Amino acid sequence: MTPLYREVYYQCLDLECGHTFVACLEVIRTLAPSARPRPGIHLPIVPAAVRTANLRPQRRSGAANDTIVAANDAGGAVPTATERIAAPG
Repeated sequence: MTPLYREVYYQCLDLECGHTFVACLEVIRTLAPSARPRPGIHLPIVPAAVRTANLRPQRRSGAANDTIVAANDAGGAVPTATERIAAPG
């Protein structure tokens, strides 16, 4: 582990499922600088114009490609509601 990287443990709350897994969490850039910065930690600061533009969800249109583009992901897309898998119960 590093000061900017952590592993996060998750477990499904459905007792019949019990799926347990590990995800990684990494701090990659600053949106608003800390009032109490930690020595030795240096993160790129995102300009205000870029932050504002990324807060608005973008939509790709087209019959075969009607997906929402995640504001913080240049290439990935979030599945539409009809593509999501419904949770049990």
